[in-house]
Amino acid sequence: MQIEITGQNVEITPPIHDYITKRLKKIENHFNKIIQVHVVIKVEKLTHTAKANLHYLGKDLIASNSEENMYAAIDGMAEKMHQEIVKHKEKINGEH
Repeated sequence: MQIEITGQNVEITPPIHDYITKRLKKIENHFNKIIQVHVVIKVEKLTHTAKANLHYLGKDLIASNSEENMYAAIDGMAEKMHQEIVKHKEKINGEH
């Protein structure tokens, strides 16, 4: 899985980079067909946002979350992405 991380109005520090990578690797452990993920984190005033665009089984899945803390925003984004993958996987399995 390729991971690309971009920051808007925020520096991608090694701890933030490692935290995002760790959260995405947990998802990859359950869903091994993930090809690429592009994560954009940004800060606007007091709002921290993490948005991921994930390429999975020929489909792009998007999840976004905003919080007052960057790590909480990343956690929420990762949880939403997990739910999107589960929903997509169930849809695929139901069609076959």
